[in-house]
Amino acid sequence: MTGRQLARPGTYLIRLQVRIGTRLNTDETCLTATVWSREVSIESRTGALSEAEWLILQARGFPSEAEASEFGERLRLLTLISGLCAHVGLDTGRDEMLGQFTEAFLRDIGFEPDKRAPPEVHGIAVLPDDGKSIFIYGNATASTRSDPTQLLGAVEEISDSTEWDVGEYSADTVLALRLLNLAMISNDSRARIVLAISAIEGLIRDERWTDKQRRWIRNTVSALKQEADGELDEIATRVQGIRRTSIRGGVFSLLDENGRPDLRERWDEIYENRSKLFHGGTQVDRHELHRIAYDTLKLCVTIVLTVLRNKGIELPAVAEVHFPDLRTR
Repeated sequence: MTGRQLARPGTYLIRLQVRIGTRLNTDETCLTATVWSREVSIESRTGALSEAEWLILQARGFPSEAEASEFGERLRLLTLISGLCAHVGLDTGRDEMLGQFTEAFLRDIGFEPDKRAPPEVHGIAVLPDDGKSIFIYGNATASTRSDPTQLLGAVEEISDSTEWDVGEYSADTVLALRLLNLAMISNDSRARIVLAISAIEGLIRDERWTDKQRRWIRNTVSALKQEADGELDEIATRVQGIRRTSIRGGVFSLLDENGRPDLRERWDEIYENRSKLFHGGTQVDRHELHRIAYDTLKLCVTIVLTVLRNKGIELPAVAEVHFPDLRTR
């Protein structure tokens, strides 16, 4: 669906500016999706969506800044999940400023006095919905395109079937989603491998020691450090940083808990490839490196989406198109 929304004075709007990995194959400059019964526009900063490196997701008509901000955070998480399901890759940012022009500078060169020039943000911005905000930015082009109906469909399907609060999802889960979207955006195969595997490793950080185990570790570290000659300091450091489980064991537990022990062998394969590439000095040609990165990203996204589905998020149909292993339950 296409179209642009009109300003609604007295209310607030939320803008979520994201970087997209695979451009959308449409000449439209604005599309809309219905998210939790609210219309969200998806716009290019300038020109057609097919040429956009950045997308702006915008919703209007919020009675307060707090409601707009809360919706924005839910939309950010929804967008991260949808970016994976539609296999486009979306970087939702951390609300950092991007723009180089300050409002004071723009006033000096004749910017209209009744208009405002809010800072350009990679992430969420909440503004009065009065039509007085003007953004100044450039444009970018690219050759690869993605079907926009897949991304919009994912956004709408997930929001229609799932009601959740961002607070229900741990920082590790959100970080995993961000890392996988960044992996999709990256053009470097080695970076894709590192980011994708790091996303899974981050999910097993919640393996915690019991209180008794923590006390034993603290006491052991203290005893080692009391050695006057410092000969045991290195051992103390290693004991202090010891994990409750190995990375392999933690990932296997994660797979078992989510009903996917069948993915164990493939995890071992991609992790062995990672170790050979980065620690064993293995040399592979460009095509083989691309294949390893492709397999790694596919498996890691499958794992994270499986975890999300088991947490109650109903994944859109397009997720199984791009990640067929999701069909095995």
